[in-house]
Amino acid sequence: STEVDFNDGNVVFDGDIDLRSFGVLRVNPTPSSDHVVFVRNGDLLKGAQTSITLEQTFVFLQNGRIDIGAGAGGLVWTAPLAGNFEDLALWSEAPLQHQIGGQAGNTLTGTFFTPFADPFKLTGQAGQFQTDAQFVTRRLEVGGQGEVLMHPDPDRTTLIPIREVRLIR
Repeated sequence: STEVDFNDGNVVFDGDIDLRSFGVLRVNPTPSSDHVVFVRNGDLLKGAQTSITLEQTFVFLQNGRIDIGAGAGGLVWTAPLAGNFEDLALWSEAPLQHQIGGQAGNTLTGTFFTPFADPFKLTGQAGQFQTDAQFVTRRLEVGGQGEVLMHPDPDRTTLIPIREVRLIR
């Protein structure tokens, strides 16, 4: 039942972030600027009754994965609004399974970049209406008895550069 708040500044973790038993983690809960969470060696794990708030926060998992369990606890994860990580919520190059379960009050905004995730799973019993989230991943799986509706906001997505093609003679 511990609550941990990081109200200002960036956060570096060296090990797992593991929320259990009604724990609460809030980074930038009253957003005044953009923040970065850097997890050097570890995973981002959330149990069913816990909650996570990452407002205007970019998360970089160096060698880890996310496993956010479904349940009564909520998830609010919004990407930064400006700077080097504008619109980028997550970056993880680990070839591991990443998972976000259906939550009570699940809000995702921005790009979740996991190009080697095998797979990235969206699961749960209720509908996941991620109308502001974009997923760039190797493979995306949807499971459970709900539905997933995605329609990323063009003002909050990461654009894929269009390369110009020229004929060289």
